[in-house]
Amino acid sequence: MDICLRYCRIALDPSFPRNVDRIMRVHVHLARGFSLDSWEKGFSEGRYPDASPYGYHHLCTSHKLSWSIDRPETTVGRLSRLILKKLLGFDIVHAFRNRRLWASADVILTHTEYESLAVSALQGLSNSLRGNSNRRAKLIAQSVWLVDRWSTYGPLRRLAYRVLLRRSDFNITLSPVNADFLSRLLGGKTAQFVPFGISLNSFPLQAPRFSPGPVIRLLALGNDVHRDWTTLIEAVKDQRDFDLKIVSRTITSASLGNATNISVEEAHNVERIRQLYGEADVVVVPLLSNQHASGITVVLEAVALGKPVVCARVGGIDAYFAENEIQYYECGNARSLRNALRELCGKRNARDQAERAQRRFRIENYSSEGYARRTLMCLEENT
Repeated sequence: MDICLRYCRIALDPSFPRNVDRIMRVHVHLARGFSLDSWEKGFSEGRYPDASPYGYHHLCTSHKLSWSIDRPETTVGRLSRLILKKLLGFDIVHAFRNRRLWASADVILTHTEYESLAVSALQGLSNSLRGNSNRRAKLIAQSVWLVDRWSTYGPLRRLAYRVLLRRSDFNITLSPVNADFLSRLLGGKTAQFVPFGISLNSFPLQAPRFSPGPVIRLLALGNDVHRDWTTLIEAVKDQRDFDLKIVSRTITSASLGNATNISVEEAHNVERIRQLYGEADVVVVPLLSNQHASGITVVLEAVALGKPVVCARVGGIDAYFAENEIQYYECGNARSLRNALRELCGKRNARDQAERAQRRFRIENYSSEGYARRTLMCLEENT
């Protein structure tokens, strides 16, 4: 059960900057369904790429970690929790059930607004009941989808979320676009962009290669609601020099119409996903307009495995990789996507771009361990 002892075999680089000289008690409060019990089972079965959700186990090389637990619940309890989550927009019941764990920590780390807003609300309620003199764990609040959904919220919900976000000791995001919006929203309280990372155990760095046959094998993966399958299909269908495989649960073969060069499948484990990457010449990341760097996981996995990438210029992904490192196209524009594919493949410069992208990956350390290190800096700066 102690995932820190089991999987933390790689110590953090001694040269990594530290602002504190003591071990902190860090509580990682994640969504229900992301407890270590269920995650460890999925990881052992090959369904999850990293030893813990988002690789946060790397933090335990320097600090003492605790993790949120999925408390047993009755049918009535589950229904009540989901109703409150729908009404409030965050899971306050799950946070309340874990209150003793995060209340005894020095720092609380959350991964989405569903958790951070809930913890912030309960901390505020506790302070109101007990007075402001009581000890309070510092809250590191990460927001993912909140900015994209902001325009759909009513004035009362916006006001409440502003208050709760301002109560957080530190606001972080995976996209500079999100960070800029939140910084303006919070009026003087800066949100920080913390680049994401992936597991190099599941997706080890491989030397880029590009030697396609007469037909370019394209791969597109993802289940995010911001995947733009419509534009991708329009760009590729009936193009005889392209063969596209879409791997997703959010699209069916019926969506392909009469396209004969496009197929759809689902991948249920990491091994199959690696195999699909290995078979592809180019990885395409088609995206709808968003502000949270949707698709960054696939981009990072493809780059690590040495695959050239074509991606919509949207959401802040260009903060991770420059124009000469991955090929960008205009969001929602099928012709732009088709041209980007032809430009990348036609000049046979795909391998050069993949090499530059992987060089950037190494420099910035876009691994899950690197992501933990960057998050750790935020933790240490706030203690």
